[in-house]
Amino acid sequence: MKLTGSEKLILIMLSKIHEQLGIQSDIDPKFVQSAIDSGNSWGLTSKYPSLGDDNYVDPPVVSEVVKILEMWSCIEKSYDKLSDEDKASVATTPKFKGFDQNFETEQISVAHFLFHELDRFVLFKDRDIGAGIPYSLQMHERMFSVFEPIMRSSHWNGELSAEQIMKLLNARNARATE
Repeated sequence: MKLTGSEKLILIMLSKIHEQLGIQSDIDPKFVQSAIDSGNSWGLTSKYPSLGDDNYVDPPVVSEVVKILEMWSCIEKSYDKLSDEDKASVATTPKFKGFDQNFETEQISVAHFLFHELDRFVLFKDRDIGAGIPYSLQMHERMFSVFEPIMRSSHWNGELSAEQIMKLLNARNARATE
């Protein structure tokens, strides 16, 4: 949901009145304020689908962050289910470390909003996801280019094998060729 400055002001003022009067409804005024204050007004449509129209699509950065978080959730949960022998073959415990705090602040904001306001991807909720890793978005994209065909295969059961996890980690560590 894209809002003008005037619409943001009106929504903030109305949500504060709503909150002060203690009006009970399905709309959470603190959530409305948080969505607007954090620049994540797309979250209003996510939490309250009836506010959007049939043609609404999340902004590209939201879709990008969601696909990365879904991939990393799958990696970490799959790793946790591996046998000790398979974990040893992976050699390192895969862990989502986030986005580049200098150049990927919009992704960090979206991820925090997903964790803390929409209660999605709670696995990462208490982590510092402002990684000091430059260009981490490129790293995640390389990994996703390996993950997507696995996920789309007819044999996909929602979990990754040790070999598949290693392929993803190798893609993460690969240098982009130019």
